[in-house]
Amino acid sequence: MSAGTGRRLLAAVPLTLAALSLATPAVADGRVSFHRDIRPIMSDTCFHCHGNDAGTRQAGLRLDTRAAALQETAGGVIPIVPGDPDSSGIIARIFDEADPMPPASAHKPPSPAQKAMFRRWVAEGAGYEPHWAYALLVRPLVPGGAV
Repeated sequence: MSAGTGRRLLAAVPLTLAALSLATPAVADGRVSFHRDIRPIMSDTCFHCHGNDAGTRQAGLRLDTRAAALQETAGGVIPIVPGDPDSSGIIARIFDEADPMPPASAHKPPSPAQKAMFRRWVAEGAGYEPHWAYALLVRPLVPGGAV
């Protein structure tokens, strides 16, 4: 590969990255993305006690799937009420200063920005995107309307 070819390839990288970021619907419309914004927080703070493993799951609450997160718990709490953060159990517990989730013993308190992100995500409908490998491909819009 010549030096000129290498420079042209490197020059194309920023444009390619910009196009890829615009192709992501959650980025393009400014909405909170479950995969980009919420799943990393839940993986770090929630899934150990409220995830896939029934052996470590607590309070009968599972947050790793949308269907489970929308179901009323045995205690009568609905963890996520899409579009209504004030009625959502996880929002109440995240913001509860007396008995917050995750508990202080977990040593992983969410930051104020993360708490606000959760509230916004629930207000926007609490969408769970499918794993990227199962998502339909969407052709990005080409600048200038060209095809």
